[in-house]
Parts: sequence; structure tokens; C-alpha cells
Amino acid sequence: GAHRWLHDASTGSPGLGRVGGKAHRLLELHREGYPVPAPLAIEADAFRDHVRTMPPDHPEPRRWIVEHELDRNLSDAILAVLPQDLGHGYAVRSSALCEDGSENSFAGQLATRLGVGATEIGSALKAVWASALSDSVRAYADQRGLAGQAIVPGVVIQPLLDPDHSGVAFGFDPSGGSRRVVSV
Repeated sequence: GAHRWLHDASTGSPGLGRVGGKAHRLLELHREGYPVPAPLAIEADAFRDHVRTMPPDHPEPRRWIVEHELDRNLSDAILAVLPQDLGHGYAVRSSALCEDGSENSFAGQLATRLGVGATEIGSALKAVWASALSDSVRAYADQRGLAGQAIVPGVVIQPLLDPDHSGVAFGFDPSGGSRRVVSV
């Protein structure tokens, strides 16, 4: 069966506290039939497990994360349950537990890898994880009053689209907050 840290539309979402806001919402949208590329969410516990043996005083923790071997059971399970590639590879995106919330968006702070081939998913996953320890993420967190809190990244993998057009729609006015205005 699938790995305990992996969730797709068939398993549903284990909640924001395990996969982060972005992955949780994408799983819910896909499960409800909205036309979003099929998401595969990886729980933040996969990151916690990956860094469990890292020495606490390691001088280059980001490099350690990228170079440390991914758990074989996890990597095999990811490859076994990836959503169907639509011909453009995959998007490997962060879904940190503190990201995309009502208080802090962390938009653009953590890494995203686009056009990733199936055999490169593990490397892309580790790059997203490592980005949670970047100076810019730490500075953003400090500015938002999250000093000293660990930024724990869940990850979501989706088939990459190659659209002619794209956009963002808000069910409220993002500048003024009015719920009577829809912005596209």
C-alpha cells in the first residue's frame, strides 16, 4: 500500500497540521471534483524523519538535507503513486505547516521545482525541504513574529500543466477584505 506519509484524493487530507495549507486545500479541491492537477501530498513528518539524524551543529544543514539519502521506502512509494504525468513533468511545491494561512502566506519564500521528471522527484523534494532553512525564509519568519519557530515543510507534487493562459481568482477583495467583491 501507499506510504503513511503520502496522501492523494483517494485517501483525503489528514489536515493542515500534517500536510500544510496548500496541500490540504488542493487535496480537498481535487476530491470535490474541481479541475486541479491531481495532488500528492507528503506529510511534514517525512521532513522531520529525514533530518532526524542530522547533527544539530552541522555547519551546512541545507547541504546535508540535499546530500543525505532519501528513505528508500518513501522514495519507492512516491514513484508508485505519483499522479499521471501530463507530458510536462511535475511541479514539486512547498506546503509548510505555517504557509498559506490566514496570518502568514510565505508566498515565494520556499523553493518550487517545475518540470521535474519522475526519477528526479527525490532530489526536488530534498531541495524544497532544504529551502525551509534558507536565510530569506528565516528573515521572513522573524519579521512575521515567528522567530525561533521551526519552518516545517510538507510538500505537494502535481502534474505540471502547460497552459496558454493562467490567473488567480479571489472570492473576496484581497486589498480591502470585502467579501462582496470577487477579484480575478
